[in-house]
Amino acid sequence: MFEYGNITRIVDILLANNTFTGGVWGVVMVILIWAISFFSLKNYDSSRAFAYASTITAITSSIFFAMGLISSWVLALMIFFGALSVVYLFTTKSQR
Repeated sequence: MFEYGNITRIVDILLANNTFTGGVWGVVMVILIWAISFFSLKNYDSSRAFAYASTITAITSSIFFAMGLISSWVLALMIFFGALSVVYLFTTKSQR
């Protein structure tokens, strides 16, 4: 159980939020990071923005997993989408 009386770092705040919401906070943060990354990279074409956002999210998900904010299936899913988007980017780049 998380000690609620000793919140002194940003990691403690994130872990407390994740505990209060029953583990949903980390997943919502991953989805928000992907959406913010994707829409901020929309000045590129959609496939490149999708690949960059998925790669950023895969890296961030590994950090969140190390912090204990997300479970292993979320990490595996984000790494899968990150790798899939990079493969898609390279295959569409070769067709141009």
